[in-house]
Amino acid sequence: MSNSKTLILTVFTRNMTRFHHTWGKAFVAIEDERFYKHNGIDIQGIIRAGVNGVAHGFHFTEGASTLTQQLIKNNVFPNFINESKYQRIERKIQEQYLALKD
Repeated sequence: MSNSKTLILTVFTRNMTRFHHTWGKAFVAIEDERFYKHNGIDIQGIIRAGVNGVAHGFHFTEGASTLTQQLIKNNVFPNFINESKYQRIERKIQEQYLALKD
């Protein structure tokens, strides 16, 4: 398993020891169903979200970020809430780059 995936599992399960291990698996299954199958970015999810966005008149409402990307966004890009459309695209590309980097 890559270093980034180990970090994510550590962060999300650090305080889960008092809970049954199933809770951690359920969280991963809900947030990123292909977590164990991709390398930090989910190409299938990106294509799905893109196709659905185009099919709905370029109104993109579905996300394709992996848990790895979400962790990067929340810890590396704390000002993501107030970003322009261009800044959002730039951040997403940076997230993908960092998600692939081990």
